[in-house]
Amino acid sequence: MAQERRHKSRSRRRRGRFGFFYKLLSVLLVAAALTTACVVFFRVNNITVIGNSRYTVQEVIEASGIQQGDNLITLSPSRVAARIRLRLPYVSSVSIRRALPDTVVLEIEEHAAAAAISDGKGWWYIAAQGKVLEQVGSPGSVMSVTGLTAQDPVPGELVAVEEEQASRLEYVLDLLMALDAREMLADCSALDCSRPGVLLLDYRDFRLNFRAGNQRARELGFYMQKYCGCVFSEADRYQKQIDRDRAKFDAEEAARQG
Repeated sequence: MAQERRHKSRSRRRRGRFGFFYKLLSVLLVAAALTTACVVFFRVNNITVIGNSRYTVQEVIEASGIQQGDNLITLSPSRVAARIRLRLPYVSSVSIRRALPDTVVLEIEEHAAAAAISDGKGWWYIAAQGKVLEQVGSPGSVMSVTGLTAQDPVPGELVAVEEEQASRLEYVLDLLMALDAREMLADCSALDCSRPGVLLLDYRDFRLNFRAGNQRARELGFYMQKYCGCVFSEADRYQKQIDRDRAKFDAEEAARQG
């Protein structure tokens, strides 16, 4: 009786071992089949680009490094995004989606030029966060920054200055990001940070088309409220005080240097 029980026990153990190996083999076969299917069937055949305005679709695709026939499953979104941001400086963010069975969707957002800074030889556009975008002949309609000198600017990298100007650059970037968040960059024409601890910001005069607007309103028969004495330009309101402050700062600076 005891011998029979021992025989049954050994049989169960053998069946248990065979069952385990069978299950393990099944899992390995399924994994191998899935891996083979991913490698063989899920290949990049279409690349869609969304959100581009400055760069063409082809430029974005070339910067991504993705080729038709690449494996869709093993594609690294982080590496693709890094390549695009490095090669296309105006790109601020990249979102990458896989659309099975054969499509990659690249959705990008682009920087706007927030300011122009000089390196002593020419002008460079930078984003509000300090990323160097491109070299230009002049600031144009973009706000110019004086009092800082860019050191060896490279598109796609953060702007750098000499050590003694580092704190000024930090203040300037904080201001640019605040203006950008409030969509006020287009209202500013110049920023002077040449005096330590002082930022002088010039606003654009929005009265440039005031007379033309009045004339057009009359032609259309629109009601126009009489002038109430409000100022139309911050420069008109504060220019005298700005001039006095500048003279004061110049005098203090001359006294310190003397």
